[in-house]
Amino acid sequence: RLGVGLEGGAILTPMQPVIHTHTFGNGLTLVVQEMPWLPSASFDLLLPFGAATDPEGASGSATVLAEWLYRGAG
Repeated sequence: RLGVGLEGGAILTPMQPVIHTHTFGNGLTLVVQEMPWLPSASFDLLLPFGAATDPEGASGSATVLAEWLYRGAG
């Protein structure tokens, strides 16, 4: 078990994550969580697109684009 129970139901964990955020002038938001014990880096790019934003009459276009990107990047 990672946490230790405290009165009132609070959980104290040995290592609380430190998360930094910065929003650039163009609206892009960078979120960083330092993990000094890992000898690597990773990132995710989250965009406000997908099946929920497919235009009327073109359902499935986001799925096709995602598949093209996946195959091209793999």
